[in-house]
Amino acid sequence: MKKTIIGSFISFSFALVVVAIVGYVVTVPSSVNLRDVKTINVKDAISSSINIQDKQEVKKTVNSVDYLNSWKLSATVISTNSFAMVIKGKDSKILKLKDELEGYEVKKIQKEKVLFSTKTDDIWLYIKSKKRTLKNVTRVSKRKNSFSIKKRTFSQFMKSPEKLLKTINIMPEMSNNIFQGMKVVSILEGSFLYRYGLRKGDIIKKINGKKLLSIADGISAYQNILSSNRFSIAVLRDNKIEEFKYDVR
Repeated sequence: MKKTIIGSFISFSFALVVVAIVGYVVTVPSSVNLRDVKTINVKDAISSSINIQDKQEVKKTVNSVDYLNSWKLSATVISTNSFAMVIKGKDSKILKLKDELEGYEVKKIQKEKVLFSTKTDDIWLYIKSKKRTLKNVTRVSKRKNSFSIKKRTFSQFMKSPEKLLKTINIMPEMSNNIFQGMKVVSILEGSFLYRYGLRKGDIIKKINGKKLLSIADGISAYQNILSSNRFSIAVLRDNKIEEFKYDVR
């Protein structure tokens, strides 16, 4: 009985001592000014230890250039399936939307420019316009809208679409969603087609008397010309129809 009383007394005393110690540790005296307590910048402290950095946002840069890794834009054709032609030296490529060139993807094709993109760059590549004359282009004779062309010269240019596309930009002309012909958007002065009558703004309406009702008609007519010694082209210019006749000799 005495041992039980003594044990209880010791336990009770020990509990009082523990309570007193804890109270001393966690009790904040009323005289302490909390404004004097130093604060720690947790973000700086952690980042200095484990190298935390703020996320960097990558912004695209937009440039306008004449050359893209030595490739230059020579022609564009705007239609439901637009495409562009680029050249580098003797090499040439036909590009459509989503095609790639030197790591850049074709995003947009417009009349005289093409948008190339990567994750970090947007680059507009422009057709570089420069007035120049082409060698080995000879006009034999000219009457009123009538031309005589040397067969060798005709074959050299008309049978080489790549050469033609370097000097002219043609696109379908639409009005109220109706095909009106093929419009000459731009043409290089002194080039083969320029010397033989075509001008910027002309709308090719007929070839060999046949009206062009679609892009396919235009392509078919062009192919027929290649095997002809005589052909004609009718264009709408200044709201008037002009017909040009050609004799290949």
